[in-house]
Amino acid sequence: MSQESVEVVRRFHGALNARDRETVYELLDPEVVWVTNLDGPDQHTFHGHSGFRELQRLFEDTLDDVTLDAEEFIDAGNRVVSCGHMRAQGASSGAEVETARSWLWTIREGVIVRHQTFAERSQAIEAARLRE
Repeated sequence: MSQESVEVVRRFHGALNARDRETVYELLDPEVVWVTNLDGPDQHTFHGHSGFRELQRLFEDTLDDVTLDAEEFIDAGNRVVSCGHMRAQGASSGAEVETARSWLWTIREGVIVRHQTFAERSQAIEAARLRE
């Protein structure tokens, strides 16, 4: 099950970055819980496919070419930590944005049921109840 969970997360990163919305929604449970960065000024929890669409609209209003580039995948059974960078451009300014991010994913029956973003790798590791 755990390697399958890692593959779901890899596929999601790839589909999101390729703007393949059909695959993105296939990999998200209809009741997915999506928690944005708890350290950010705009921390929010989105629910279900409609919540994820709302999150995408918020990003599209302020950022262009958003990618979640994962460079490391840590297998934790039905949970996966992916670590890397969020990259984007300011929609109006064109300014390049790059920030380290780690993401904690919970997988059930081959789909993502929960996601949470962290500014620090160590926070995601701790949330997954793993040891360094």
